Parts: sequence; structure tokens; C-alpha cells
Amino acid sequence: MRKNWKGWAAILGGAMLLCSPFEALPARAAENQQQVVPQEALQAATDVHWSEIGQAVFTNPNAEACAMTVYLTLPDGRAYPIGVSGSLPGGETCILDLYHNMTTPGDYSFTVTLEANGTSVESVSSGAFTYAVPDKKLPAPIVNSVAREGIVVLSLPETDGETYTIGTDYGFSYQLLCNGVPDGFTRGQNENILDLRSLMRPGNVYSIQVRTISRNINKYQDSDWSEPISINPPEQQSGSGDSGQPAAWVPTPEEMKLYDACGTDEVIYTESADNAYNVTMENSIQGFLCWSSFDTVRGDYTIGRTYNIYPTYLGMVYKTESKAKITLTIPESLRAKNRSFRMIVVTEDGKAAVLNDLDSDPNTITFETDTYYAFALAYRD
Repeated sequence: MRKNWKGWAAILGGAMLLCSPFEALPARAAENQQQVVPQEALQAATDVHWSEIGQAVFTNPNAEACAMTVYLTLPDGRAYPIGVSGSLPGGETCILDLYHNMTTPGDYSFTVTLEANGTSVESVSSGAFTYAVPDKKLPAPIVNSVAREGIVVLSLPETDGETYTIGTDYGFSYQLLCNGVPDGFTRGQNENILDLRSLMRPGNVYSIQVRTISRNINKYQDSDWSEPISINPPEQQSGSGDSGQPAAWVPTPEEMKLYDACGTDEVIYTESADNAYNVTMENSIQGFLCWSSFDTVRGDYTIGRTYNIYPTYLGMVYKTESKAKITLTIPESLRAKNRSFRMIVVTEDGKAAVLNDLDSDPNTITFETDTYYAFALAYRD
């Protein structure tokens, strides 16, 4: 059973805790000279090194997928664990953008702990990555437009005749504030359109802070954070020419349909042991274009929930080489006697496909897919 969670790396702080992959032979077994048959030893991560721009690179040499924890050692000698959600399939290489954690000049290093079947093993050190603060700071982003439903469009100005390439030189980072309070997460992406709809709920006042983040810390520093930018439309004051205070956002009936289909209950699902990769499934608001695609195939079915589903380690991809089998527990509020369910997925080119239920349990739906990542759970009485 898996809870909804996202694939992201964050500094957790606190002391470094390492677990030994070996346990002492129990005294009673030793006294009785019982034979203990060891499992195949878990191997440490290999090819542990830094990329040229401060990315941690390493490979899982084991046959099975392993959970990962990266321990980053700072210039002052302190080590911090960086939890990485998801698992690294056997034989695959992981690349983590650790350069975001480099704020002071000096030497940084890291090790990797792989864990599987109750044991863990630590890698050798990566060696040093020497960070020197670059002279050039990226310009702050320009906010081109802000839509009240939560779509923010950004761009980057040209300064001193220099042009920047998104994804190679820079990306954007943002913090969402609800009723003036940060929600506690800093998010980053290599796209200039920020879609905040899945993070917003009616009846609240939202604003956002943005900055330009460096994708090459050898050349550029991050920009400073912007002042909070209101997302909600201003509330006009009667008899006054000023805009007054931001108003609580109230969606239109069409927008409300999108939000009603995004559940707030826990997403409970299981994955087949035969799957070649893990998947992440989470409640998510889908936009009008996705709903238009859903409508082309749903027939007399009603959309009850919308989700994002994607391979955990690969992220928001549209296609994989093999299918994953997933069993979703139907939310209790959608259960009814003689009700049937199906999943609908939207492909990369915007076409919708129906995934029929493969089990006979009325409280679950089982489906197979190699297409991701916008889904709808639809039902018919």
C-alpha cells in the first residue's frame, strides 16, 4: 500500500545516521551451531562522482531496486542527509541536482547509502567539488501575466546583451503564500509557466514569490526573491479609485468542476510486483484541455476524480517501454451499488484512451498503462 508522495530531494537536517548492513550472529544460534544462510550481499553504489555543474551521479549495481539516501558534507565538515523519494532500479544511474544546496564557497562531497531487504550499505566518497561563488547574478524574472485561477507566466530579460537558455543556464523557483503564510515548500522547474491550480483551494487569498535559479553554478548566482505577487484579483472598494486588498478567490462554476474532481483524501493503491518500475499516484487538478480530451471517450460515464500518475524515478514522462499494473482503492465517497469504473488517460498529443477495470472487486479498480500522466477515474451507475 502506497501513500501519495512526490519525487523530490530536500535537506532534512539533523545528525547523520548510518545503518550497518551486517548484524552479529545471535548468541543462541552460535551456541547451537546453527547454520545461517546469508542472502546475497547488498552492493554499494558505484561510479560515485560529481558532474561539472555540481550534480551527484551514482549507479545502483544491484539487481533489485534500492531506496536511496545521499549524505552531503559541507565545507565546514557537517554532513546532512538528503532523502530521495522513490527507489533506484537495479543497474540504473541517478543524477541529483545537489548544486542548489551549495551556498557558501568551499569543498563539498557526498556519499550514498542504498537500502533493500532490511539492509543498507554506504558508498565511497565522491571526492571534492569546489564551489566558488560566481561574479554574475541572474536577473530577476519578469512576470508577464497572472491568471486568477493560478497560472503565472514568467520570462527572463536580456541584460548587457547576454541571452540565457532555460534548462541549461537557468530555471524558475517559487513559493506559494496562502493568506500571507508560506506553504513551506520551495519548488523549481525548467518551464516559464507556473501552474498552481492543484495547490490552491477556494476561499483563500494567494500570492507567490519567484526567483531565477541557476542551472550552472559555475557561471551564475540565483537572483533575489521577488516581493509577493498577488494571484487573486483585487477587490474594488466602493466609491474609491484604489484597488483595495486582494480578495479571496472564488472560482467560476466551470472552474469549480475541476476542483471538485480533485480529491483531498489519501490516495491508496498497490503496484504489481512484476512492474519494472515504481509509480507515484496523487490527487491533481486537470485543466480544461484535459477535460475536453476526457469528454471525447467517457460516453455516459461521470468523472469522479482526477490524478497525476507517473513513474516515480522518471518523473512526468508520457510514455514508458513497459506497462505497470496498478490497483487503486475507490474513494469511499464514490462507491455505490452496481457502479462500474474505468480510468481515462490523456496521451502526449492530447488524445484520450480508456483503461478498463481488470478486477471484479467493486471497491478497487485495476488497470495497466504505459501512458502517463493525466488521469481521470470515471464511473457509471
